Amino acid sequence: QDWLGGYATLRYSDTDVQVDGGDATTYDLLDLGTVPGRILTLEARHEVMAGLELGGVVQHTLDEDGKGVDATRDWPGYTVVDVFAEYEPAQYSNVTLRAEVNNLFDRDYVDRASYGGDFDEVLGQKEPGRSIGLSARVRF
Repeated sequence: QDWLGGYATLRYSDTDVQVDGGDATTYDLLDLGTVPGRILTLEARHEVMAGLELGGVVQHTLDEDGKGVDATRDWPGYTVVDVFAEYEPAQYSNVTLRAEVNNLFDRDYVDRASYGGDFDEVLGQKEPGRSIGLSARVRF
């Protein structure tokens, strides 16, 4: 949905992957680049005043049954929130300053696209906790 000064996008993905006619585990998906399961994403951005935009992304994955003949664990759901503010000073139209907080609520989770979330014997690589970033971009 677009409006004057911003937009919001809601996406839903329900991906059930099969490899060679059978349910796929995260091991089967390593080289396919496919994110399995049900994922709901809300993204929004709004210009609150000239040169200042606020926005963010909320990603919610639903609990899923482990798939595939070798899977020994279900995938737990998680919700992650990322927010940002961007400022373009009027006197420097080629400069953008950005502040962002990723994983705002410091959730402890293994991303659905990572290997091992569906195996008891594998310690999946967890995503970073809350992180804060400040950046400046100058365009020439």
